[in-house]
Amino acid sequence: MADSATRMKEALGECRNKNFEKGRQLLEELINDDPEAYKAMDALGKVLVIMKEPDPAIEMFKKAIDIRPDFSKAILNLAQTHYRLGNLPEARTYYQRVVEYEPKNADGHFGLGNVYRKTEAYKDAISKYNDALEINPKDSQAYINLGLCHFKDENYHDAIYNFQMALELGGDNPKAFMNLALSLEKTERYVEACTFWERYLDTGPIDEYLDLAVEHLAVCKTKF
Repeated sequence: MADSATRMKEALGECRNKNFEKGRQLLEELINDDPEAYKAMDALGKVLVIMKEPDPAIEMFKKAIDIRPDFSKAILNLAQTHYRLGNLPEARTYYQRVVEYEPKNADGHFGLGNVYRKTEAYKDAISKYNDALEINPKDSQAYINLGLCHFKDENYHDAIYNFQMALELGGDNPKAFMNLALSLEKTERYVEACTFWERYLDTGPIDEYLDLAVEHLAVCKTKF
């Protein structure tokens, strides 16, 4: 029988090729033969998330952490899974553990920012997004989320700055166009708002904000 490292490499190869059933089987066999294989447990948890089995994925991440309590990768995966399920208190707990073990983990700070934003603790969210951007200053999504917090906090000038930064880093991001337009409206910069409503519409949106964009663009055009 091949050693654990070789078996792990084979399982991950199957997963990279999107052969998730095969990858799952290989990881389960590896864990069965080596109950201390915490990296395989983390990998299996990620496969289970992809296969839309979040509850067993959570248990697998927890098993990996039980064996290696400072395994930040598994802690982060656990936090993200709880966040996607809407389990915000649990997500917060595990994101906090990530940044305790790895203070320079941008994903941990970003995740905490998301939890705070979802719970409307906007000042705390702003602090964590800034922490994330200090570590990874090219994260366009962090700028968007930071802008959303400033908008909710009625700090429209900072919201404008952050949406502009997101666009500089991330190209034609429809969400950034829309929120930048809304922020410009709040500061009565209607000509610029029209520009970004039009750029949003140029992306060909088919979401629930299409009618809102058309309406706001028409209103802005009456303001100058």
